[in-house]
Amino acid sequence: MDWRDLAKDHFQSAQTLLFAGHWRSAVSRAYYSSYCGVTWKALQKGPLTFAVGYQNPSHEAIPGLIRNKCVTPGPEANSLIESCVLLRYFRVEADYKPHISIDEGLARDVLREARLVLSALGVS
Repeated sequence: MDWRDLAKDHFQSAQTLLFAGHWRSAVSRAYYSSYCGVTWKALQKGPLTFAVGYQNPSHEAIPGLIRNKCVTPGPEANSLIESCVLLRYFRVEADYKPHISIDEGLARDVLREARLVLSALGVS
């Protein structure tokens, strides 16, 4: 299994959770699918250096990986960065803020955004 496989697995899990009515968990898995997709794509361009003791990039590093390793800088990179920042925002809302409402419509929108990110990265 590699990061691309993880991206696919997390996205499939997000879909399953969405259809089962577990919207918070679906949002969380959708974010992680994009995180794994970015990591996979960045590793295709060469090795990455992670913080001591880690075998994965920090969440904060994802925009830089997109810009520097995943796509040509410009509008496409900016769009992917915006999408990943948005996905992470909703993941934090879903995972750490129980007072925030996460409904089916929002979960569907998040999965749609994650699907676009994965498609742009070549994860299918």
